[in-house]
Amino acid sequence: MKRIGYLGPAGTFAERAAITYAKRINLTRPAFYSYPSIPETMLAVLQDEVDECVVPVENSLEGSVNI
Repeated sequence: MKRIGYLGPAGTFAERAAITYAKRINLTRPAFYSYPSIPETMLAVLQDEVDECVVPVENSLEGSVNI
């Protein structure tokens, strides 16, 4: 089972993007984990809590997303 982290909480665009990503690469039964910040989401990959992560790089209101 592939573990995918995303910038949470549940219901955000990042969660929707993670679900769409999993569908597009045909993952079967992925597990999704939310994290409260971009650094914590990326650190989860380095610490092997998740296999991959999805974080925003830009949004329609503020433009580029800075850590």
